[in-house]
Amino acid sequence: MARASGITTDLDPVPSIVLGSQEVSVFDMAAAYGTFATGGIQIDPVLVTQLTSVSAVANEEDGVVKPAVPPVAVEGTLPELECGDQIETAVYAFDVFVPLLDLRQESKCEISERGDAWGWRVAKGVYAIIGWYAISMFILTVSGVLRRNVEPG
Repeated sequence: MARASGITTDLDPVPSIVLGSQEVSVFDMAAAYGTFATGGIQIDPVLVTQLTSVSAVANEEDGVVKPAVPPVAVEGTLPELECGDQIETAVYAFDVFVPLLDLRQESKCEISERGDAWGWRVAKGVYAIIGWYAISMFILTVSGVLRRNVEPG
């Protein structure tokens, strides 16, 4: 099984091997986990020594890497991207409103960090707080903690 999954280290067939009694190289472990991740297809791992952005590689001329997009005027900021059709608005609103439920909509579209968008950030915060309050009241009501006590009279 170890050989089939990509481990090339010589291993003794002893029961304690599952407890880590023998050493295996990191490269072999990467090969073995890769085999499980691909559903049983053994693929040799590749050692990555350098990362280069796709846009830089696409514009490489004469050994000089040039960015595909001109740098932004303000250092450390990215251009604003419109959410467009990346999110469903009703699902996004539900994702913000209901705590402990991650519909992966907030990560697709964030409110701008620009100074003129402070109102939207405040509104989103208030909306989320109202959501926490509403869900908390719902849970307390359903669980019976919030019960109307009527004294016999």
